[in-house]
Amino acid sequence: MAWWARRSRLTRGEAARLLHLGRALDRDEHAPVAAALSSGEVLADRAGVIVEAVDALPTDLTDSALRTRAEQALLGEAAKHDAKALRILGRRILETLAPEIGEAHEQRPLDAEERAAAAAARLTLTDSPTTPASR
Repeated sequence: MAWWARRSRLTRGEAARLLHLGRALDRDEHAPVAAALSSGEVLADRAGVIVEAVDALPTDLTDSALRTRAEQALLGEAAKHDAKALRILGRRILETLAPEIGEAHEQRPLDAEERAAAAAARLTLTDSPTTPASR
């Protein structure tokens, strides 16, 4: 990758991002994004955002049909939004397509945070000895 970064005059971070995107687009689940990128419908930065958003969906809460719907919805929005706005939409896509699943997904970290806070909370009561000056 370092060789490619030097050769293409990309930063190492940009080269790594593009390499990661290429590997992701090689998987069958991202074939629609790969097709949109190769046809010029979607730019590389937006394709990367779509792949990241779909890959970030919880696999235990979503089925493949929902993942496909999410990818299609984000592909539709890619023409209307830049990568930054598309990233925001991608984070909220589960709430848009399946609100009940989105709520369950958001509830998990809140429950874990609440359990951690309860485990860390302590209350200690001690008797304060009376001193002669306080009598």
